[in-house]
Amino acid sequence: MTYKLLLIVVGLIYTIGLHAQEIRHPNNYPNSRCFRCSSREDWQVISNAALVQTSPFNRVLHFSFKQKNDIKHYATVSFISNDILITARHCVNEKEQLEYIELYSPFKNNWIKLNKNEYEVYYYTPEFKGFENDIALIKITNKLKLKSLYQGHFKVIDNGLGRNIEKFSVNISGFPCIKFAINSTAPDTLVNRSTSSTLFKLNLAKNMIGYPICICAGDSGGPIWYKADGGEYYIIGVHQGSNSNEQEFEDINLNIGVYINEKVKQWIDSIVK
Repeated sequence: MTYKLLLIVVGLIYTIGLHAQEIRHPNNYPNSRCFRCSSREDWQVISNAALVQTSPFNRVLHFSFKQKNDIKHYATVSFISNDILITARHCVNEKEQLEYIELYSPFKNNWIKLNKNEYEVYYYTPEFKGFENDIALIKITNKLKLKSLYQGHFKVIDNGLGRNIEKFSVNISGFPCIKFAINSTAPDTLVNRSTSSTLFKLNLAKNMIGYPICICAGDSGGPIWYKADGGEYYIIGVHQGSNSNEQEFEDINLNIGVYINEKVKQWIDSIVK
């Protein structure tokens, strides 16, 4: 009897361990998972249900993915057409190893699971070499599930920082995976951060944008966007990660994203037909 009881206890511990691996916001994430953060006072927590469903925040979704023999990971995606999402490539790299992906619908207030036959993944370059290639598209082919997710999309613009947008604020929206970082107990909380475009730096040789905005794990793939005078919302880049001070920018106080230049836009247009 004692031996059977021991087996039951071991089984319960193993099950709890597996469940703990799939907690959407791991409480054991250290504060170091936030990068270049002297202050979070400029964070706008989009926790109000009505605000989440308004433009442009209804175009930004929480995203999870699971590869074979790995735990779930969490990131951010955004719509750039009625059936295509944009994100960072490192979130969906080695697509043949993906078991499934999930997208959180703020309108249905739940996660919607997409199996491998319900989406397609496209990479900017065949091989993943260099941070400047850290960009990917996800096309949702299941139209029924798409209805629960799509409420509008960003317009894609090339050379955004060269189009005299200094008078606009540039924003990065995402889902940081650290509860205490946003003082919120909400399971899936969207956070928006904005600053003047004059503080953004461009590395045209590496096709990267640098910005002094506090970013955390989970923000990967988040859209870099601004609102034009006519009310349109334009995406000019995708958040990639922290500045390694090796290839991108001399200023280590910048986080970095992939810049949508003319070449990247042409690739996007070839898929968003």
